[in-house]
Amino acid sequence: MSYLIPDADHKINADAFSLVELHRLYQDNVRGFNPATGQRNDFTEAKKYVLKYFYRVHGGYMINQNGKIENVSDTIAEKTYIKRFPVSNDKKTEKEFISWFCCSPDITIYRPVCVPNRQMIHGDTINTMAKTLHTKDKKYNKCSDKEKQAVNMMLDFIKQVWASNDNSQYEYLLNWFANMIQGNKNHTLLYVKSTTEGIGKSTLTDFIKEYVLGYGVCDQSTSYPLLSGNNTSLYGKMLVVFEELGKSTKAEWEKISSCLKEWITSDMIQYNQKYVAPFTSNNINNYIINTNCESLIGADGRRYFVCDLSTQYKNDFDFWKCLHDTCFNPEIGKAFYLYMMERDVSSFNSARMPDTKRKKEYIADLIKSPFKFIKFNYILTNKDLNCSVKEFYEYYQTYCEKTEQKQIYQKRPCIALLREIGIDYKTSNSKTTYNIDVKQLHNIATKYEWYSSDDQEELAENVIWKDYKTVKDMAVTNNMCLQAKDYEDEIQKLKQQILLLQQENADLKRAQQKPELTEHHIEYSSTQQKPKKEKPKKEKKPKTKSKSKKIKKEKKPKKEKKEAPKPKNKHQELFLSLLTDDEEE
Repeated sequence: MSYLIPDADHKINADAFSLVELHRLYQDNVRGFNPATGQRNDFTEAKKYVLKYFYRVHGGYMINQNGKIENVSDTIAEKTYIKRFPVSNDKKTEKEFISWFCCSPDITIYRPVCVPNRQMIHGDTINTMAKTLHTKDKKYNKCSDKEKQAVNMMLDFIKQVWASNDNSQYEYLLNWFANMIQGNKNHTLLYVKSTTEGIGKSTLTDFIKEYVLGYGVCDQSTSYPLLSGNNTSLYGKMLVVFEELGKSTKAEWEKISSCLKEWITSDMIQYNQKYVAPFTSNNINNYIINTNCESLIGADGRRYFVCDLSTQYKNDFDFWKCLHDTCFNPEIGKAFYLYMMERDVSSFNSARMPDTKRKKEYIADLIKSPFKFIKFNYILTNKDLNCSVKEFYEYYQTYCEKTEQKQIYQKRPCIALLREIGIDYKTSNSKTTYNIDVKQLHNIATKYEWYSSDDQEELAENVIWKDYKTVKDMAVTNNMCLQAKDYEDEIQKLKQQILLLQQENADLKRAQQKPELTEHHIEYSSTQQKPKKEKPKKEKKPKTKSKSKKIKKEKKPKKEKKEAPKPKNKHQELFLSLLTDDEEE
């Protein structure tokens, strides 16, 4: 005889399990003959009561306590509940109820799943999804004008701060949140990073967690589930917000990033918990990272939407007070929920992300070292890739040593990496050479988004050639390379202006240093010749006959008065003579 309870009798928000109530039902239905029905009592009501709260799953039990489904192991269930189940006075049937609960083939072994807005039991699956804060019991147009104005205020906040007034980013964010609130999984993560604090990164997520979906289906987590593997705290959560993912070592950083990459795109996850057998269930998590520092390796990937955050409301305390007073309450949360539930996301694909400035910067910064070498040393210097494979790899090694880039230490993997993006060598007469012009390289760089707005500033540090022609401007937005020839005329004009200014500056310095000469000075300087300097003769030291005899010290001659310094040239001599004539007069 099966004791399965109809789906209608299963309620997610059931009351807490009571051992007192179970014992009462067991005593009322103790085994014996019931003259009213003509059948033997088989504590049917007690069995139904237990099955309303306990659900057998692989490796343990799911317990429905006050609407929250908890996973417990066999050991915990036995020590906490099963040992206290009722027993009869008859030694033969003393533990008959406990034996039925633990070993009866009539009890279904369920498979746990998480499906928002679905009944609890369906076939052999148990829906462990908690109840959302609101239900779709009316349409959005039935909301009051005051509630609609508050919703519009929150939507404007998303557009101005989270999307920086970019329409494509704004539409993507609205569809991402609507898809999540409607119970679907997005296969991308929202990476909300800004080094500036107090601009509203956590405002939107706090509003959704507390007033739109509720904490029963949302979680604000740390890096513990990612690093330890004990991730049952994320089970059944529609929204998971990581605030400031902590990392102490490079290994932990890499583990966090690799774990998130798997969870973002996986529809099924194995959930683990201490002392409980792991189980596999569907993954409905939607992830957001709010941070002021780098929290991911490879944020340039296809799984991450990097928001262009605006700082326009930094320290605008009046705005934040108005936003919280107007929107942060259950009524506006429900109106926002209804608005999102009615938004059409049937054609939304979270993997089709609009370009953002921050994402382009990440892509340009995190491209692999061979691609950086080609970008700076061939494309931005207007140089065709014409060299042998051996020469290319030697140039690449020189580049990595100069710039301290992470090098690919074997030639074969480096060649294979270039081949993946369409840069391949040709073989002729047993020689392997690259022969690709700069236009083809530019098309590849545009396709894989190598360019950044800071390329020109970093060019000198990344070029290994001594003589090269620089591409003066890289118009990434228009996908064009402007050649240096367009600026040659302007460069020549600027050089001529610099030379003229240098000459004028030199003339001014000479005029300030030299004294003005009269006609008398000029005539005199032309007739006079520069006197030759006579070298003073060195006096010979007297020879001593023997070392033992003492030489009498000669008295030092008295110091004579210093004469006026002799003029160095004719101009100074004439100038000094004129000064002495004036003094005598």
